Amino acid sequence: MLDGDGAIVISDTLKSVSITCDKTIDKDHPANSELRGMFKVFYDDFYYIVKNGYKSYTGPDAFTCPDRYMDKHFPYAFRCEDLSSVDFPNRPFFSHRLLLYSKLDPVTPGVYTFMVKITKKNGTSLERSIAYTVK
Repeated sequence: MLDGDGAIVISDTLKSVSITCDKTIDKDHPANSELRGMFKVFYDDFYYIVKNGYKSYTGPDAFTCPDRYMDKHFPYAFRCEDLSSVDFPNRPFFSHRLLLYSKLDPVTPGVYTFMVKITKKNGTSLERSIAYTVK
């Protein structure tokens, strides 16, 4: 599905989001281990808007941008949660934006390649590797 800007919109129930890295981040996050616990996820929750009579989301994990026109004039549900706490299988997901933000940086300078894998309920997956340089 495409949104108005031509971006791909995920309109499915997700099974999981997995993040790994080719190098050790720190003593608690060795190379190739699951890193969901060190990331926050930001996403549009259009399902919430529809489910709640086209009202904006104002819960504790709401992320607001007060200067944006859209936030003031249309129902809005941009949320921020710890990635490890999102119950994707029990939440229909409709969004063109899934932003991942690390809560910590690797301790040693170098180039780190993160692999993000989004698995949908039907078993298909989207994967992307992202190189991140620590100076």
